[in-house]
Amino acid sequence: MASLTVITGPMFSGKTRKLLNIYNHILATGRKRDVVLIKPDTDTRENVTHDGETYNPVVVGSGDNKAFKEIMDKNGFIFIDEAQFFGREIYEIIRASVQSDEGKVIYVAGLDLDSDGVPYGIMPDLLALADEVLKLNANCDACGKDGVARSTYCKVDKTQRDLIGGTDLFMALCWECRHELRGGGGAKFIKELEERVGSKAVNIVPTMDKGCMKVEFEDGSSLNVGWDLSGEGSDLK
Repeated sequence: MASLTVITGPMFSGKTRKLLNIYNHILATGRKRDVVLIKPDTDTRENVTHDGETYNPVVVGSGDNKAFKEIMDKNGFIFIDEAQFFGREIYEIIRASVQSDEGKVIYVAGLDLDSDGVPYGIMPDLLALADEVLKLNANCDACGKDGVARSTYCKVDKTQRDLIGGTDLFMALCWECRHELRGGGGAKFIKELEERVGSKAVNIVPTMDKGCMKVEFEDGSSLNVGWDLSGEGSDLK
């Protein structure tokens, strides 16, 4: 019986780790000839999870329908990572396989929302098609609370939607902290820091201390700051 399971959530929520756990479990049962792990060529990062495990996917062009279909036809268990980067035609291949009940078992992992909070690529359609959805949360990099972050926040000015990176470019935030950074008290606090230092803030880096972040500036300087959601009483550490 065909099935589609979608694993989704923000960056750093463990989507690839969850996908690999299921993939490795299937391989451990001795079934290897018709099992495949795919990722799009859009994702140019090394094949290493955020917790350090390396893996070996088959890399397919994000719009290479022919290659994707050939791989689908040859395998019974299909694992797809970073699915938000694949094109509409790839979704149609997956949909046709699921709805024609070819008996294929498909697992997909990807971002449900981009860093602007907008549904990402083909993921909304895959979520609607799915037999099962696993929604994962990350730890919030601002307030430090575990398992509450539902959004990915870009720390730099983006010039394109598909910006590829890790903690150098992105952080996971709960909705409350995201609001503060984008326009609430947090944004005001960052502006006050820029005026105090005399340089533009270019990066915000979580530290080992919960509720504390390092703000890096254009002139090469940095400050550790305590993060208060209200924006009132935030202070230098």
